[in-house]
Amino acid sequence: MQRVVAFLGGVGFGVFIDEIGKLITRDNNYFYRPAIGIIYAIFVGLFYSYLS
Repeated sequence: MQRVVAFLGGVGFGVFIDEIGKLITRDNNYFYRPAIGIIYAIFVGLFYSYLS
C-alpha cells in the first residue's frame, strides 16, 4: 500500500509541476517564462527539506 500511495503522490506532483505555468497565469499561458524559476525553487526547497 505504501508503494501505491508513493506512486500516486509522485504522479500528482509531476502533473502539478508540468502544469504550473498554466496554473499561475490568468490566460492559461503554458509557456509562462517565470514558471521555470518557480519550478526550480520548488525542487531546491524539496532538496533542502530532505537534507534537514
